[in-house]
Amino acid sequence: LGLIGSKEGCHHFVLARVNPGDVVLMTDPGYPAYRSSILMGEGVPYNVPILPQNHYLPVLEDIPKDVARKATAMFLNYPNNPTGACATMDFLNKLVAFAGEFDIAVCYDNPYSEIVFAGQDRLSFLMAPGAKDVGVELNSLSKPFNMCGWRLGMACGNPDLIAGISKVKENTDSGIFNAVQYAGIQALHNEAGFIEEMLSIYGRRRELVLKTLKKIGIDFNPPRGTFYLWVPAPEGLTSLEFTNRLFDKTAVVVASGTAYGQYGEGFVRISLTVPDERLKEAMGRIEKEFTK
Repeated sequence: LGLIGSKEGCHHFVLARVNPGDVVLMTDPGYPAYRSSILMGEGVPYNVPILPQNHYLPVLEDIPKDVARKATAMFLNYPNNPTGACATMDFLNKLVAFAGEFDIAVCYDNPYSEIVFAGQDRLSFLMAPGAKDVGVELNSLSKPFNMCGWRLGMACGNPDLIAGISKVKENTDSGIFNAVQYAGIQALHNEAGFIEEMLSIYGRRRELVLKTLKKIGIDFNPPRGTFYLWVPAPEGLTSLEFTNRLFDKTAVVVASGTAYGQYGEGFVRISLTVPDERLKEAMGRIEKEFTK
């Protein structure tokens, strides 16, 4: 099913699946728009922690059984915004089993599917046996082909869920602008090489940021997905204190980890989407501020 971007698909998934009062599972930290859609659909968000010691994957067996029985849907997003974490096939197989046991419809939001670095496989939720029985996967051309704002995505998977999303769409919008569809066809058929070129640019920027952070005492092993870095705050600073100091002292804007949930405390998110020279300027200011 064609979508006006995967974000629209997330919202229409809620309207198609969730009834007022239904529990919907989502990760913490997690993409804030999931919570907004759940609340607008009169569902009840339930935060599932994703922690560094678990490679930012939810521990499904830790979700209370009474909560799982009440849940009708679950949002997941790997490669993950904001952490950059990537799923494994073992986790995806467990997810399918969990969703099947508790009759939970999975909305697997996968717009960063192609944005992974060396050593990380590209995975789809639908690669797991039985995934089409329990959920849908959303994708987008925004990230792999730099088509942010063009609004072009798709939903694949369970036929009943796709039909539900389609029914909501039929009464909400009139489909994707034709010219954008043709641009998407061109991208998918002829521009695969662009993805690797883009990843080399992100990789170069990523190394610059990691090198700078190491100079100021922040040394960590980041996950290998997305064009974000989920950065630990310096010792003694909260997420918001670190964010504010960067803004006030260096005029560099990052996202506080707490914007993504309570378990985002202790982290900030840095984006690699700014031009090289501007990123170098930002890193120079940060190094100067924290090494003086």
